[in-house]
Amino acid sequence: MDLTGFSILLIAIALILFVGLTVYYNMHQAASLRDVRQSVDDWVMMYAKDRRAVQRKEVKVDDWKAWLSSHSGLTVSAVERTFDNPHAVECSTTEGIKLVVTTLPKDKLSRELKRFEIRNKNLAHLGNPLLGRSPRKVEVEEKSVVNSGDWFDLEADQVGRAVGVSWGESPRLYFYYVPLN
Repeated sequence: MDLTGFSILLIAIALILFVGLTVYYNMHQAASLRDVRQSVDDWVMMYAKDRRAVQRKEVKVDDWKAWLSSHSGLTVSAVERTFDNPHAVECSTTEGIKLVVTTLPKDKLSRELKRFEIRNKNLAHLGNPLLGRSPRKVEVEEKSVVNSGDWFDLEADQVGRAVGVSWGESPRLYFYYVPLN
């Protein structure tokens, strides 16, 4: 190999290493920024706690279907299943999309569902998976006090109790839109 070919090879290796390191650090920076955003959201909740103590008794959700429908943009017709671990509720809608509401983001929910499948190997192939047969097609929307109203968590607690799920006054809920196909 001549000197020019060797130089090009070294430059290509250096370029590949540089790109790999850049991608690696960008992924870590993105995760850190998500953590900072959640910390800021939690700080906003703590700041508003005093004001909320007075309003706690006045917040009332009369119709859980209407509440879920207004936050999801779908017309919720019924609760199909509820889960204790992870705390989740699966609802049918008139639009032909399954709505799953839980306190877990997609990566944590996927880990919990895999643990469940491992514990229940013989039952895992039966029935309908929570995120459907194509989890990659599932869209997720995060709802919290920041983007869904000052009393979102108080209302969510009431809705959770109405449908039989104990997610408490969770600062955020995740709405999963699962296509039925």
